[in-house]
Amino acid sequence: MNIFQVTGRLVKDPVLNELDNGSKVANITLAVERRYKTKENKNIVDFVDYSLWGKLAENICKISKQGSVILLTGNLETKKIKVGETEVSVLNPVVDSYQHIASKHATMETETEVENKTEKSKKKTTKKSEEMEK
Repeated sequence: MNIFQVTGRLVKDPVLNELDNGSKVANITLAVERRYKTKENKNIVDFVDYSLWGKLAENICKISKQGSVILLTGNLETKKIKVGETEVSVLNPVVDSYQHIASKHATMETETEVENKTEKSKKKTTKKSEEMEK
């Protein structure tokens, strides 16, 4: 299967552009950390360019800003380009879906952390209700 998924932070605010034919496109760059680190234990970050089209382009421009964590899913398409006298094959990521994961200053929480917060909130609400009944 030809599927890719990538999660990263937007390097800058996405900008919606409209082409002469009416198509809408947003070109973005994601900062994507690799799973492994350098010998000095530093993160390795790749800056990868993507294009989102149509409704995806409109949505990312409305919802996500610089620093937002987003998830892109799609497939890879082979293109032939000419470099000097040589023809080279390159992979072009085609984005099929986009998901806003977190805003710039938000931290990623695990499901357990979210469940714990929910349980604490429920206990506080129950306690307040009991106190009001007295």
